[in-house]
Amino acid sequence: MAKGVSTIIATILILIITVSLISLVYTWLSSYAPQPDIQNNINAGKGCLKIESVDTESKTVTIRNCGDIALSSIVLFIDLKTSTRYSEALNAGEIAQLSYTENINIGSHEIMVSSNYADSSRITFEK
Repeated sequence: MAKGVSTIIATILILIITVSLISLVYTWLSSYAPQPDIQNNINAGKGCLKIESVDTESKTVTIRNCGDIALSSIVLFIDLKTSTRYSEALNAGEIAQLSYTENINIGSHEIMVSSNYADSSRITFEK
């Protein structure tokens, strides 16, 4: 009778060592991965953007910052296409008018405003 480690025990030991090495390498590499910006996550909860009105005659959209922080990088989307970029910061509580130049056909359209920390609801309007 030969003495030594049986084939089943050897296979189990190899699997345990392999899993241990993989988890060690994963832990080591994840420490080098970029971590999410905690401040952006905190600020994202404080942002709020609301569309107050849409005037198709004067081609303006009135928006309000209903959040607690200033918003920037504001973009107006009409029918899911970028329409206007607002370059100034919109402080908490402030209202701004965004003008657009596109000719909008008669019918139903969807409008939305996005910023660095908040997005408005999608609103459907008729022209």
